[in-house]
Amino acid sequence: MDLTRRYVCFFVLLRVFWLGKVLSCQFPSGERTKCKDVSSQQDCPRTCCFDTTTTPNCYFQKNAYGPIQHSNGLCINVKDDKRTLIWSRDCTSANAFFLVSYHYPAYHVVTGKCVLPQTNAQKTLDDPGDTVPLFLTSNQLNCKRDTVTYRLGKNGNLEYFYSKGAYELCVGTMSSDEPRENDKVFIRKTFCLVDNTCKLNYVNERKFFKGEEANFQCESCSVIEIIWANYGVQVSGQYPLTISSTNEECVTINATNVMKGKCNGKTQCSFRVQSHDFLKTTCTETTILLIRYKCIPGISFIHSKVGQNLQSL
Repeated sequence: MDLTRRYVCFFVLLRVFWLGKVLSCQFPSGERTKCKDVSSQQDCPRTCCFDTTTTPNCYFQKNAYGPIQHSNGLCINVKDDKRTLIWSRDCTSANAFFLVSYHYPAYHVVTGKCVLPQTNAQKTLDDPGDTVPLFLTSNQLNCKRDTVTYRLGKNGNLEYFYSKGAYELCVGTMSSDEPRENDKVFIRKTFCLVDNTCKLNYVNERKFFKGEEANFQCESCSVIEIIWANYGVQVSGQYPLTISSTNEECVTINATNVMKGKCNGKTQCSFRVQSHDFLKTTCTETTILLIRYKCIPGISFIHSKVGQNLQSL
């Protein structure tokens, strides 16, 4: 009896380990970049993959995330204190990679921290005030809530939302209309008036439930490029959002290709989420569609830029 229990415990632990490895890295193969040197999965940020059979063992895949980049070449990056956000010309190192979700605060990949306004006794997340610096925090209470998000807003800017309400505070700098190198990253009202149409680029994440009418779009100058998609049962309480692989009837292998066929090259993509588009078997659990995409320049936008360049010759 004792021996049987030991075998049962062993296989349970083995399955937990295997699931943890799978759940931490569901993205298509791509360039691996080290997050940090760790000895256990517990020390590897939730945004990164952990695999003891690889080097590095705690890493992320660059094609699943991206920099928040302005058309002037500057990106949001992190100072050495792993907290302060600045505009930098370094858009390729690991510190420049983020995920901008429609459902929770933006995440910094290497640290696993989220982006929030700096608060104090007078300034809170629901009333941050004007001209407030953004910083990285590991406060799981706020990082795992869907109260703070940054979404495409006025004039192409990333706008601050709280409880799904727009606050007319946009991501930029403290004083100038355009990011300058080493400027700290702020949210402020007047930056929403700056025309940044087609000037910001980043990786977006959207979630839709089965039966929901999915609808997402880019600005008129750009088109959708699907990076990755998955369909299945959401892992409760895990951020960034994750799809479970425990129920084989609810696991798909073709979600990315399906979504590329539906949305790639379009400025706006709308459709009803139906499980038979993604699953070959009947899944009786509540399911979601999870999508990561970028907005890339469309043909008309490229042609207009070429025309402008020719006229300037």
